[in-house]
Amino acid sequence: MESYWSSGRPTAMRSADGRIGLVRAADDEEAAETLAAHITTQIVPRATTAHPGPGAVKISVAGPAQLGREVDAQAGADLTRAELLTSPMALLILLLVFGSAVAVALSLSSLLVFPGYFLRSPLF
Repeated sequence: MESYWSSGRPTAMRSADGRIGLVRAADDEEAAETLAAHITTQIVPRATTAHPGPGAVKISVAGPAQLGREVDAQAGADLTRAELLTSPMALLILLLVFGSAVAVALSLSSLLVFPGYFLRSPLF
């Protein structure tokens, strides 16, 4: 671990006003991912509740590991929202095409009866 405070205070590791310092915590990717998860789930909540208000402790995590965590979280949220929006539209289109709810239910039941066929399809 290397920080502004432990490295002889190099100017490259501090902000222009001297209020923010950089801490470099991990070199390899696996350790960085573990550390980023620990900091965002354990340390940040504790630090912000222990020192609220003006002059509060602020901790930010940056780097490829944190970027990957944030991209994964955003992709999951976007996928959920997309499915919530498109599923009702797909059901409505199927209802218009097949003409009855029973026909729609039968066509969708094939996904449950033959799931392996659809997973091996070249479309997936």
